[in-house]
Amino acid sequence: MPEETKIHFLDYWRVVKLRKAIILSVFLLVLLTAAAVTFSLPRIFYANVRMKVDREKPTVEIFDARGSGGFDPIFQMDQVEIMRSQKIGYRLVDKEDLIRKWQISGADAMAREQAFQILRSRLNVVPLRNCSLLEVGFYSTNPEESADLANAIATIYRDSRLEEPTLQIEMGLEKLREEFTAQQKLVMEAQQKVNDLRKDLDLDILSNRARLNDETIQRLHGDRSAAMIDLLVNKTRMDQINKLTNVEMKHASSSIIGDPTVGNLQGSLQAADLQLVKLLQTYGPEHPTVKDAQATSKKLDEQLEDAINVMRKGLQISFEVARAKVDALEKELNTARTTGAEKEPTKYIPYENAVKELEFQMSLRDTIKVRVSQEAISIKIPRTAVEIVDQARAPTAPVKPNIPLYLGLAAIAGLVMGIMLAFFIEYLDTSVKTIDDVERYLGLPVLGVIPQNVELLSTVGQDSPHAEAYRVLRANIEFGKKDPQANSITVVSAGAGEGKSTTLFNLSVVCAQNGDKVLVVDSDMRRPTLHKRFGVSNEIGLTDVLMNDAKMEDVIQSTNVPNLYFLPSGKLPKIAIGILKSQKMRDLIQDLKMRYDLVLFDSPPIMGVSDASVLASEVDFAILVIQYRKYPRAMPARAKQAVENVGGRLIGVVLNSIVMSHDESYYYYNAYYDHYSRSEEAQPEPAAAAPAPAEGESKGTY
Repeated sequence: MPEETKIHFLDYWRVVKLRKAIILSVFLLVLLTAAAVTFSLPRIFYANVRMKVDREKPTVEIFDARGSGGFDPIFQMDQVEIMRSQKIGYRLVDKEDLIRKWQISGADAMAREQAFQILRSRLNVVPLRNCSLLEVGFYSTNPEESADLANAIATIYRDSRLEEPTLQIEMGLEKLREEFTAQQKLVMEAQQKVNDLRKDLDLDILSNRARLNDETIQRLHGDRSAAMIDLLVNKTRMDQINKLTNVEMKHASSSIIGDPTVGNLQGSLQAADLQLVKLLQTYGPEHPTVKDAQATSKKLDEQLEDAINVMRKGLQISFEVARAKVDALEKELNTARTTGAEKEPTKYIPYENAVKELEFQMSLRDTIKVRVSQEAISIKIPRTAVEIVDQARAPTAPVKPNIPLYLGLAAIAGLVMGIMLAFFIEYLDTSVKTIDDVERYLGLPVLGVIPQNVELLSTVGQDSPHAEAYRVLRANIEFGKKDPQANSITVVSAGAGEGKSTTLFNLSVVCAQNGDKVLVVDSDMRRPTLHKRFGVSNEIGLTDVLMNDAKMEDVIQSTNVPNLYFLPSGKLPKIAIGILKSQKMRDLIQDLKMRYDLVLFDSPPIMGVSDASVLASEVDFAILVIQYRKYPRAMPARAKQAVENVGGRLIGVVLNSIVMSHDESYYYYNAYYDHYSRSEEAQPEPAAAAPAPAEGESKGTY
């Protein structure tokens, strides 16, 4: 089996061209159905309102509370659902009397709910992207109704947004006024308590002294806290410094030591050591300059050691001073606590607490009073939380159905469905379609490509475009047989009606016109047809030669085509079944090969009758005729196998009855045949007279 070839784009295009009738039918069916349905749908109109929706502030802003501002997509979606809710929908149903307009019957509650559901199904609320605008639209078969209901929904929603805050603010104000009255009573009670304590405890002089003593205690508390912090800092620094040895201190960071004298000596010592290292690289250790540098470095090291010891003592002294300061402040604070108002706690503390309570209650009362005044003014200011930007207008054209869109989609769907059906049918069609199919599945060359509806060449003449196809077939047979002595051919087919007899007849005419002496033998004993094409009698023929020893000169008939002769099949008795498989038949074939340049044997379909296989085994070679797109590929494959099983030689295939105009893969054959068969210079040649029949021959009437 030859290697599978890759499918090219042109193969798909060939299927589309071939099945264009199916594609066009499905396309028109889907398109017309969609058009009928589309034009039968009711016309739906759409009107919309554009409105600006902002967030409301809190109902009562206590203590300067502020609502969040800016664009909030969640708030926008909440407003969309509110507009679609029963709260707005029921008000619209009642206001526009939609139950009566839409002729909804039933109980009031059920009719109202049904009207609301219809309203909601036709309502369209869409937030516009990245802004606070909403589009509120309504679908209806009546353009005026769509505009009226869209405007009504927007108005009801706007009124609802304005009414609710006003009612809530009024309720909040009423509550605030009640709280103010209660708070006023508390202030009066606190004032009375302060007055009673001042009168009963005689706290006029004590108050000043107590306040003075309080200031002293607070000052001492502050000084003591500062001294304790200073003590803690000195102690921490002293502990950290004492953990380091003098050697570690010499190399410690100046930020840790915190003493400028030690820091300066560290820098000088490091500079002297660096200078000493540089000198040692130039001079020896006994050089005077080196000795001076060593002495300087030693002197600085001793000074740094002394400075570190002094710093340690200074830290100890600073710590002792800070501790003494804390002790002194603690003692003074304890002394202050035992004097002044602390000697009379029952007179001072209750009075101060009563004064603080009075101040708190007065502050709370004043805050509530300010808020009541603010909200009383705020409720009188007009609010613009909802603003209708564009009113809805009655539309002039429906939005549904979208006829161009529906028909466009139907056209695309019909085209896709038609193409899919065409490819599905093509997939189910396993017949032989192309030359590649023959070469791929049979492994045989294609000798000729015959168009559909060819005529008998004996009638139309050799200038017919179809004649060129048979001339190509003849030439390919000459090149394919290889053996010059091989001149007996049988034409076979897998099934009936594949054009085998017509192919053989026209091939014989072309060969005879080329000058070959050709004999056509009708070997199809069961259903002979060639005698009708030649227009001769079938009373005597091949069966008489094989069974009755009739002479060939008596049964071979001449035709009106020069060099072309015909041997009919004759009548086939029932006892003559299998007559072709005999020695007489083999001898006859050899005799005919000697008499004629080409002997063509017609045969029955090879899949139904054994005669074709017998002929294929006895002649020089066979040609398989396959009708385009008629039988599955398995049939010609079995026909080939049947010929090979009996030892026959199958040299090639003739693709017959091809619709050239439908299949582009064969179109160029038809163009070439037509071009080369017709020429302005070509002139018809007079037909040569047929030779007189030999003695004993019966002249045909064809």
